[in-house]
Amino acid sequence: MGGELGIVQGWNNLRDNNDRKSVLGALRWRSADMQAWIDYEFIAGDEQNKATDDIQAPTSRLISSSGQFKQQHSLNGWFALDKQWSIGAEVLYGRQDGDGKPGTFDIVTGPGFSGAHWWGVNSSLTYQYRQDLAFSARAEHFSDPQGFALFPVSVAHGAFDGITLGLRYEATRNLSLRPEIRYDWFTGDADDRPFGNGRKRQQATATVQALYYF
Repeated sequence: MGGELGIVQGWNNLRDNNDRKSVLGALRWRSADMQAWIDYEFIAGDEQNKATDDIQAPTSRLISSSGQFKQQHSLNGWFALDKQWSIGAEVLYGRQDGDGKPGTFDIVTGPGFSGAHWWGVNSSLTYQYRQDLAFSARAEHFSDPQGFALFPVSVAHGAFDGITLGLRYEATRNLSLRPEIRYDWFTGDADDRPFGNGRKRQQATATVQALYYF
């Protein structure tokens, strides 16, 4: 068992003009043989820009003179079924509160922001074919009904789903190669097209990662 607790200035940013702190932490469990683990992680705190203060980077969607509480929680785990098969899964939930006052301004939707929430789940299955080669499949679902959580990448209102197939090949002691193919699709507001530079509601991609360990 292990635990973590910390205090940070801002939420996933390099520069923050909010004088309120956020709290982050985690609880972690590992089995004695390290063949299973479960983690709970969270971050919570007020999140908004103050219109009269210095700029925030990256910017928050909210501008308000009063605190607007934001939180996100994640529960994830991994389990080895035997020497070759393993599974992993995660579920998360997040919420941005809003007091609905005219002075609480969302730079996308305007004044009177009254809150947003999002949630997601993903799972993976891995087969260790040999010591230097493993195959994996992953399925994901992320719901963002107010189009809030993915800003500035997307403001689409709806759900994102994805399926990924890939492998990991340990080419040398220091070099790991990870090619994968992925298919994503979106269901939600008929006017929202989050893929293809605003032209599509689905996409297929192929990527290769090369990781070099020093």
